[in-house]
Amino acid sequence: MNLIVCVDDRYGMAFFGKRQSRDKVQIQKMLDLVGENKLFISEYSLCLFEELPKNVSVSNDFLTLAKTGDFCFVERESLCDAQIEEIIIYKWNRVYPSDLKLSSELLSGKTLVSTKEFKGNSHEKITEEVYR
Repeated sequence: MNLIVCVDDRYGMAFFGKRQSRDKVQIQKMLDLVGENKLFISEYSLCLFEELPKNVSVSNDFLTLAKTGDFCFVERESLCDAQIEEIIIYKWNRVYPSDLKLSSELLSGKTLVSTKEFKGNSHEKITEEVYR
């Protein structure tokens, strides 16, 4: 599977089970990146989408359903046993309170292959990093 996650400057993902931030431009960039491939999200993430594209599946068990080549947008899930092909990180370029962090172990053995910056609607700068 291909993992998509949003983090702050300290790789924080969530605080007390809630997302740190949200950005409409980041969601659209993610959908553009996924293209026609399958994208799995949890019920919690559903509110981030104005219209749900037909290639998006909603399930709280999505990490077990995803196959090779599928994408998973992760906000609060544990990733220790996931079989990850590629990791796409959207960095908020800020520090937020967090108690759930992206494990640095997931990036070990991966290589940063691209970095792009863009202006979001709620953040002046969001950085997209792709690791393989």
